[in-house]
Amino acid sequence: MDKIFRYLYYAVLTLFVGGVIYLTTMLFLAPRQDVYDRGFIVCTRELVNNLSGCERGKMGCPLKFLWRDMKCNAGIIYTGAADWLKGKQKTPWANYLFEPQLTAPEDQEIYQSNALNDMMDIEYQNQLFEQKNQELEEAKQRMINPDKDVLLYNPDNAAPAAVLPNPTEQKDLEADKGDIADEADITMTPPENPETSEAVAPQNKDLLQEIKKQTEDKLRKGN
Repeated sequence: MDKIFRYLYYAVLTLFVGGVIYLTTMLFLAPRQDVYDRGFIVCTRELVNNLSGCERGKMGCPLKFLWRDMKCNAGIIYTGAADWLKGKQKTPWANYLFEPQLTAPEDQEIYQSNALNDMMDIEYQNQLFEQKNQELEEAKQRMINPDKDVLLYNPDNAAPAAVLPNPTEQKDLEADKGDIADEADITMTPPENPETSEAVAPQNKDLLQEIKKQTEDKLRKGN
């Protein structure tokens, strides 16, 4: 009876050690990147997320998640063996030992198109940035060294404003102009009788000289 328990004990221990060695070997050979997250990738990702939340110095938290990760990996191996027995896959390790797919075939063209559009967008943004930068530099240069052809306003060179006359003097000048106009209208009227035009002409000449003299006197007084 003791021999039976001893053999049973060694058999269980051999299976456990063999399982740990097999699991370690499969984890080492299994791919770590895959578009479809097949194999042990899901278990490894969950282990990393759980270990990141553990506090430093506490051994219970990492051991708990390591044990959970071992059960997850063992479940992957068990699922592969069960699918192999059911005929769903050709080998027991086909679900965790496979050729990794980094880009899905049906999404490869879309991925390339999106990458090309992103590169064109980045190139356009760079060109726009360089153009704006060049315009800014030109504006700075214009502020530092203005164009020689541009005439800047200088108060010293500005044309003097027109000097307006005194309102009183302006009224006197307007009155003088009115008098001169009236006198000119009276004196410059042609004679109605052509026969007496020769006699009237000298009188008109003397009258014009007198009007001219009076006008000069008034303008002198106005000035």
